[in-house]
Amino acid sequence: MFYLKKMRGDITLEKLKGLCRERLHLLSALSQTSCSDEVRDCIGRVCSDTENILHRTDKDSISHCTLLILVALRPGMRQFFLDTESRLFLFRVEVEMEPTLIYSSFLQLRSTLSLQYAEDRQYNILAKIVGDILDSGILQHYLDVHRARGNPSQDTQPELKSCQNFQVSVPFQFAPGLVASREITLSEGFILFRCHNLIQLWVTIFRSILETELTRYINSQPYVLKVMTGEIEDDRTLRLFNDLEKYYNSLTQRRSRKINRNPILFHEVPALGASFPACMRRILDTLETGEKLKHYPRFYFSLFLKELGMDSSEARKFWFHYYSKIRGDRGLSVWEEKAFRYDYSIKHLYGEKGTRSNYSGPFCSTLSSAGLCPYTDIEDLHLIVRKTSNLVQQKSTRKEKKQTTLPHDLEVCFQIPIFVMIYV
Repeated sequence: MFYLKKMRGDITLEKLKGLCRERLHLLSALSQTSCSDEVRDCIGRVCSDTENILHRTDKDSISHCTLLILVALRPGMRQFFLDTESRLFLFRVEVEMEPTLIYSSFLQLRSTLSLQYAEDRQYNILAKIVGDILDSGILQHYLDVHRARGNPSQDTQPELKSCQNFQVSVPFQFAPGLVASREITLSEGFILFRCHNLIQLWVTIFRSILETELTRYINSQPYVLKVMTGEIEDDRTLRLFNDLEKYYNSLTQRRSRKINRNPILFHEVPALGASFPACMRRILDTLETGEKLKHYPRFYFSLFLKELGMDSSEARKFWFHYYSKIRGDRGLSVWEEKAFRYDYSIKHLYGEKGTRSNYSGPFCSTLSSAGLCPYTDIEDLHLIVRKTSNLVQQKSTRKEKKQTTLPHDLEVCFQIPIFVMIYV
């Protein structure tokens, strides 16, 4: 869970490269997620074998530790690695791991930090914090009372915030980011963690271990560093880490690439509608009948058009085209009644107003939760996509067609029709 166990054993170079590439692919996909349902979708979609990233397995540990070495040598990857590995850790403690396994992992962490890293100042601080979490009773209470009832990040939040039975104090220097964001309570130089933000502390501990391990590794003048700098000749090791770095760069480029480099014009949408995924086609059909959309269909359809390559000016023309034809309550068109609101909303989705966030298209789980997915069984849809994806890639290779890369933030219900439209 915390990856401090030393790795032992043999593995072929090709198998190691395959495990690491798959983990990089997963981490890249996780960078686009915002909730545990989307993380679960990512794991099912990206991993050929979920055992490869199952916690406390050798495959999971060796791919994590190998990438940590690469990140230590390539500081430009550091933020990506810390953020996405922390997101995977959060999913595990919130959803995947049994409470008894979480508790035993903290017991093992305290023992490891105290016995094997007694000379390291940062790990001494961590050992005390982990000891306080265990000895105060807050961990056992949280797992027995809150975690046992399901995902604590969802329906139990009000109950978590009102729970004042236990608390643990941590020096504010340990988590300056939380202090700056004002997401915690400070008391005499200590951060007070209770049940509602205890998982934040777990993630902070995990992230601190990653940062410490990155620093410890590079300061140890490791073998791989000497290979990468040419001090030692080892062609196999050099090729492995160069390959992983190139693969990471290709994933980074792919995340920022759109399906269509040429912007889609608003008047082209009806003609393209036949190739839209069923959920988006249904929303377009509603617009074509002259009906005003509710908030979420309008929100997600706007993001869908954005992902296809429509810029903000064309998006404004699109919504004006449809909403200027729909009569409102005061004798004006819907657009005339709320032109400022719609205009601001469009600019907000494109990162031109408000928080300047770059919104991405929704995942299937998000659309399903909003009642917009026409499929009753998302798992069936996942299976169809995997088969369709493999079939399409085979056809593309045989016919030597030009590859068109889909962005990772388009999930399965976006992929089926687009694969068919582009390749079949």
